[in-house]
Amino acid sequence: MLTELSLILIAQTLSLGAWKTQLADEVSQTLALAGLGKLKYPPTLSPSLNAYRQAWYQKNPSIAPFLGHWQQDWELFRNYDLHVFPSTVPGQVCLIATQVSQPDPFEPPPDPPPQFSTLQIQGNAGQNQFFQLNQALLLDKEEGNNTWQFLGVLLNRPQFGQLRVYAATTPPQLASNLPADIQAKFRAHQCQ
Repeated sequence: MLTELSLILIAQTLSLGAWKTQLADEVSQTLALAGLGKLKYPPTLSPSLNAYRQAWYQKNPSIAPFLGHWQQDWELFRNYDLHVFPSTVPGQVCLIATQVSQPDPFEPPPDPPPQFSTLQIQGNAGQNQFFQLNQALLLDKEEGNNTWQFLGVLLNRPQFGQLRVYAATTPPQLASNLPADIQAKFRAHQCQ
């Protein structure tokens, strides 16, 4: 008997091609608008992130492509950060997601608190109650001297089925001002 989760996974697998197309379209539009000065350029991929991933590839290869500080800071009104950390648990990544709003006359503050979760990568994909990661939704772009790596993250909650596009920047960093409960969860789940 198929469970609700099984049906969701089947539907998502069938639509992976559509998600890849949407990711490519959003990246192309973002870079085109940035080239016209309508948006700021997404952050570029740092050499330090490549070195960080390579070191983790030796220890835990399935998680290495997802590691890093991923940002979406080129949209108006909202900036999203996603820090994907390695864990000593094989195949597990730890995610800390934050949203920082810019002044928006249509939405009141405050920003939601940081969100911590873990996600098990099996093969080239994984999901938890909030996010879905898939290596098929990684997109590398080069333009002039700039190199970008984009990741399309499928959201499970609260915006089920929405694709959020992030750009890789640097190795993940644990902010010193994170709430104590997030720091405790980080340690408890063997995140590094």
